[in-house]
Amino acid sequence: MREVVRIPIPDWAYSVALEICTARQRRYRHQFITKKLKDIAGNDAKLKQDIEGVYGYIGDICACLWLGLDPKEEMRAMIIDTDLLTHRDEYDVLYRGWQVDVKTEIYPEEKFERAIRKELSLKETYGCRLININHYLENSSGVDIYIFATIDNNDPRLAKNWIPIGWIYKDDVVKICPEPKGYSPSGARLWTKAYIIPNENLKDLDQFIKIARKPEVSVRTRTTNNRPSAVDDEKYHELLKKVGLE
Repeated sequence: MREVVRIPIPDWAYSVALEICTARQRRYRHQFITKKLKDIAGNDAKLKQDIEGVYGYIGDICACLWLGLDPKEEMRAMIIDTDLLTHRDEYDVLYRGWQVDVKTEIYPEEKFERAIRKELSLKETYGCRLININHYLENSSGVDIYIFATIDNNDPRLAKNWIPIGWIYKDDVVKICPEPKGYSPSGARLWTKAYIIPNENLKDLDQFIKIARKPEVSVRTRTTNNRPSAVDDEKYHELLKKVGLE
């Protein structure tokens, strides 16, 4: 049976993720604010507006922990890279020179255990991974690798662990699925067209952990050192304090 990696979610991750989403509000277009996500948020109006983003930032934080990176330093660097959250970042995590997009998704409870072991068949709902066409067009130029993951409770307020499932090179996505599709292999109609990736095409996690440094990159890190002069220092620290990263 496939070994499952479980990364404990830090107790500060949810509040930081939610506050970052709130701070960047109105500058981002959410891709999938569905009834299911609204139902998960319940009466929490703040979470209801940004639940998709909260999943994403919790995933980014935990991916850093998995890869031995300082998640708070990475998030502070992301705030600098996005000119204080005024636009999207090109990627989520920088690992050995590779720019990585971390895609943290949720599954129905009855499919969760098979999903985290990549045991769902292609013809089942949730049996393949999707990259929304709009998301792909917005960030694919700055991404080398996609990591697919989930959390152990669909309510991000209650989740205890983040679980990476598999990964794929961006260049392989269009080789597997040259054109985005409107239906999944199960026959389910998709909210928007998407690139479809069968679970069997996802690479094992050990391969990613051990990946060699990107060939054309000698030394590269994501750091808050030497902030560009265009970043207002006072506003930067005010924002860090507001979102819980000071």
